[in-house]
Amino acid sequence: MDKIQADAIIRALLTPDPQHRADVAFRREREARQLLRQRRMAWLSLAGVVLGATCAVLLDQRLVVGALWGGICGQLLGHALNPRPLA
Repeated sequence: MDKIQADAIIRALLTPDPQHRADVAFRREREARQLLRQRRMAWLSLAGVVLGATCAVLLDQRLVVGALWGGICGQLLGHALNPRPLA
């Protein structure tokens, strides 16, 4: 085996497959979208907890119950605004 053949073999082994690169890029993009969706859901849930607790205090109700209902409403709002993709 001469130097040209060895270089060709090394290049073939070290160069990633274009299909593999596309698969990795697609997976990373899908994971980034999922992470963004999860963060939106967390922020909406947190906002719902704060709003529910505030309403409970103002309406002279239990704080924990108001926070719980606010969190549930925030999650429902998050699911309505960020539907999960079918595929």
